[in-house]
Amino acid sequence: MKDVIILAIRKENSSLEKLFQRLQNFTHILKQVFDPQIGLSIFDSLSPDLVIVELSGQGDLEFVRSLAQVSDLTPIIAISKEASANAIISTFRAGAWDYLLKERIGPAKLLEAVEACLNRSVEKRRTRETGHVLKRLVEDNVAHLKKQKEILQAEIEKRKRLEKIISQAKREWEHTIDSIPDYVALIDQEHRIVRLNRPMAEAFGMHPREVIGRKCFELAHNSNHPPGYCPHRLMIKSDETVQIESFEKRLGGHIEITATPFRDPDGTVIGSVHIVRNINHRKEAEAEKERMNLQLLQTHKLEAVGQLAAGIAHEINTPIQYVGSNLDFFLEAFEDITTFVDAVCKGAENSPNQQVLNEEEVQRLLEEIDWQYLDSEVPSALKQAKEGVSRITKIVRAMKEFSHPGNKEKTPTEINKIIETAVTISKNEWKYCSEVRLQLQEDLPLVPCLRDELGQVLLNMLVNASQAISAKLGENPEGEKGQITIKTAKEDGSVRITIQDTGTGIPKDIRQKIFEPFFTTKSVGKGTGQGLAISRDVIVKKHGGDISVESIEGKGTTFTITIPLAEETV
Repeated sequence: MKDVIILAIRKENSSLEKLFQRLQNFTHILKQVFDPQIGLSIFDSLSPDLVIVELSGQGDLEFVRSLAQVSDLTPIIAISKEASANAIISTFRAGAWDYLLKERIGPAKLLEAVEACLNRSVEKRRTRETGHVLKRLVEDNVAHLKKQKEILQAEIEKRKRLEKIISQAKREWEHTIDSIPDYVALIDQEHRIVRLNRPMAEAFGMHPREVIGRKCFELAHNSNHPPGYCPHRLMIKSDETVQIESFEKRLGGHIEITATPFRDPDGTVIGSVHIVRNINHRKEAEAEKERMNLQLLQTHKLEAVGQLAAGIAHEINTPIQYVGSNLDFFLEAFEDITTFVDAVCKGAENSPNQQVLNEEEVQRLLEEIDWQYLDSEVPSALKQAKEGVSRITKIVRAMKEFSHPGNKEKTPTEINKIIETAVTISKNEWKYCSEVRLQLQEDLPLVPCLRDELGQVLLNMLVNASQAISAKLGENPEGEKGQITIKTAKEDGSVRITIQDTGTGIPKDIRQKIFEPFFTTKSVGKGTGQGLAISRDVIVKKHGGDISVESIEGKGTTFTITIPLAEETV
């Protein structure tokens, strides 16, 4: 508990001396001074809780007034012998809190007055603090209300500006949406059209107000769509953007519909935004591109045939030569046999009994035509001629199959047969520098593919592999040969084709570029740089497969092609 400090100002040798001495026994700190000016000077440093002043003249009343002006919260008890009303009133007006008469004062009375004044001081301080707090609260609330008013006014002005901006933006947005050539519509969960742009309404021959609220499928006249094609239904089911192509005569023919989820602020899908785009030009461009691709593929194929023509001619020339040589041998053998037959017939005519020549004469004639040689060589020559014709037939058939334009639609095909055809056609490219090993799975299922385009891919791979091996061996390989290994296997619903060579390999810094159009490492005139680009287009885009490459510089390259056994359905 805080010590109570009392400042007592009395006269020397005052009758109050004993009273103050007794008061000192009841209070914590009692500071007595005899000069009012001294009491005023020590007031600030002492900070008394109460002041007792013995009045003896007008100067003491001025002291009370000065003291009250310094601190109106410090109680002042005046003690005087004057009992007149004027003296008492003047003392209270000067700032005293209580007025005690000397002749009536005692320790109990003084203590009672001190206690009462201290309690009043506490209450007054508390009231003043409360007043200050309330005043601050009122001032703060007034300032806050003033600030809120300013904020509210600013917010109102801001909202007015925003409403104006939003209204203007809405008009501009509607004008923008109405100005774009695409058809735009907002459709709710129940397939009702909530909003749409003017071009879409005009395509249906209606005003936008006539369309709003109608079911979207009521406006579509095309009944050729498969079940479940509806982009709105598909979007709601998947909760993702859906894009389909369709044909709607009223919307201009071939169209592309993009349905995007329309969500509320909580992220819940409440409808879809449909953007319908006319793609007639794109369809025409795609058809033209497809025609150009087919033409490019055929040109590339014919280019390959032209490049391989000399080798193919050489391949055919060899069996033709020994077929021709065997035919010459057959003519000579036939003349010898004819001579023998004529001699036998003539001998029979000259015989009196028209009997066949005897054994010695026949043996002599057979020796003349060297029948023992003919008997052993003619069958062998016939067999060689047949093999030669078979080789020529195989090469011609392979060329016919390769150069044929082929079907535009995928057909079930024997992949192994396509590989064998490509190997046959390209033989003159690889036979001097490498050996081709075929490790083909015999029970491989038929693969839906574009036969001629896939054949072109495999031919490109074989030619590239043989050229890589030739580059590694150099111009004078001294009997050395590289190796090209082709494998086929079925795995995970697809067929894998692996073409591995022991050539130069592909440098790491260009490995990512080899499938780019017109990229080539060959010298000018040695290639167009389209081979691998076309190969990737055929495998990935047209067959939905994949083509990848692994290579080690100086050791070789492996291309892996995968083609799905079933076509993707949309």
